[in-house]
Amino acid sequence: MKTADVKILTADGKLYIGNLEGYDQNTNVILSKSKERQFSKDKPSKEKSLGGIVIRGDDVLCVGKFDEDTENSTDYTNIFAENLKDTKNPLKGGNI
Repeated sequence: MKTADVKILTADGKLYIGNLEGYDQNTNVILSKSKERQFSKDKPSKEKSLGGIVIRGDDVLCVGKFDEDTENSTDYTNIFAENLKDTKNPLKGGNI
């Protein structure tokens, strides 16, 4: 498999950017050369280098292709966002 640059949005609202090294039938994802971009509703976004990481499939909301032209033309310091609400559907009564 050839590596591809991707962006991954997780259920807790984090955005990861990196080289897709692999994935499995449960959508567990392996990234190399990864970064985490953190957004806040009242502060400019921050970026943190992480290196190689594994993201659990249960946490993956969306995987998209990384577009360098779009990335270079976007001023992330002017993008603000609130945390995502819970993406899990709780069972009423706690039983199946």
